[in-house]
Amino acid sequence: ALQAVFLISFYPTLIALLKRQTREQPLAWFFSFSSYSLQIVNIFVSSSPLFALVFPIVNLIGNGGIGVIAWFQNKEEIE
Repeated sequence: ALQAVFLISFYPTLIALLKRQTREQPLAWFFSFSSYSLQIVNIFVSSSPLFALVFPIVNLIGNGGIGVIAWFQNKEEIE
């Protein structure tokens, strides 16, 4: 249930980006994306239980999604 809260927490930022009500710096979101990617690698390397993957995967999706949208929006503004 807590993981659903983390996923829902990305909703306001996502909607604001899609409505172009805010601008985000994609680099910050990509740093957190890479952090969660390394957490996933660590879980596999350390033979942790698979349910430990839920938290980093949820945050990987949220941070990665917002980072990609922010990157495309910033790219459009430059062109």
